[in-house]
Amino acid sequence: MEINLIENLLEKALIIKRKNADIEEYTGENFNIFNILNLNNKELIHSAFIGNLLNVQGNHGQKDLFLKLFIAEIKNLFFENDQKILLLNNFETLNSYVKIEEYLGLVNYESEEGGRADIVIKNNKHQLVIENKIYALDQPSQLIRYKKYYSNSPILYLTLNGDIPSNNSQKDLINGNDFICISYKNNIINWIEKCIKEMANKPIIRETLNQYLTLIKQLTNQTTNNKMEQELTDLILSNENNYNAFKALLQNQNDITSKLVHDSSEIFIEKVLNVVAQRNALDLKIDDGFFQGKKQTGVTFYNADILKDLCIEIEFQESGLKLPAIACSVNQIKKSQKHENLAFKFQKSFSNGEVESSHDRFLFSLYTKSSDMLGIHNIDLQELKFNQNQIPDLIEIYDSIIDRFLSVIKNEYN
Repeated sequence: MEINLIENLLEKALIIKRKNADIEEYTGENFNIFNILNLNNKELIHSAFIGNLLNVQGNHGQKDLFLKLFIAEIKNLFFENDQKILLLNNFETLNSYVKIEEYLGLVNYESEEGGRADIVIKNNKHQLVIENKIYALDQPSQLIRYKKYYSNSPILYLTLNGDIPSNNSQKDLINGNDFICISYKNNIINWIEKCIKEMANKPIIRETLNQYLTLIKQLTNQTTNNKMEQELTDLILSNENNYNAFKALLQNQNDITSKLVHDSSEIFIEKVLNVVAQRNALDLKIDDGFFQGKKQTGVTFYNADILKDLCIEIEFQESGLKLPAIACSVNQIKKSQKHENLAFKFQKSFSNGEVESSHDRFLFSLYTKSSDMLGIHNIDLQELKFNQNQIPDLIEIYDSIIDRFLSVIKNEYN
């Protein structure tokens, strides 16, 4: 394969990319209030927004209009449970209200009880439960725990693309009977589009819904970028030379990605985490496999004088430096009651973190849904090599979180 054929293909692809960037600029597609405020993939934000629309008492002032449209969109998906379809058909929408992050009690994985439900629509007779997943992973027995608490209530498992829950979450529950899978890509987009039509004479609500619709299309790959992808596909298949050049690139994709992950992870350590460690007088340990972007690898901050028998860990739950979580854990020994008490002190200092009651070492963790992780999940660390202008933001975000952990430890842990 002649290298000039590959270069020619890349040049043409770049022309297409630039053209579509111009279109996005002209249409204003990239100007989205949710993106600007770094709220685009935060589950709590989506839950709050959707919950407000579904709330008869929501400040949109449209009473049960949006809720009726939502029920009409999803009710027939309970194809194996006529009783749930009947329940939804007779759901007393005007007498309902919505609770976000409803507390079900402390999580007990052995008895499969407790937790928090993202969105719950209630009236005097029935409840409708929505488990909202953007990028977060399923928790053990999650749907089972909801089923126990809400008994025969309809449970909706909402993901970007209509994914099914893990076996560990649903266990013996039946899709279409005990719960249904719905998606942002289809069901939420359909519902929001119907809401927009109803708001033709209410411009503020209509344009807010349009902004949210654009956001969902971005998250589910249905924007101008999709048209660009089609153009690139047509380019590659337009002649044999282009296709052969594409194949050559594809054959080296793993090597390219591995080298990019390695280079970006080195930059992340050297220019971000080393700076954070120095600011807080901490030492840094790097897991084997981190520079290869392996799943569930990361780094550990430690210092016996400052952290005592504790450490602070950053772990990437998916390969390729994806889905970072930050946790305080016990350093190589089992937790004591003193550690358990400290975990609840952390819970008071952070937003929507998880007390890790069932874990032998972990005390408290910050996952995707925590608003304290705001900004981290919007930065693609895999591409940090080409986006080093984001380094100052990364330093400040991680330093702020580490500093808050240290403050609690200093003030509450003796």
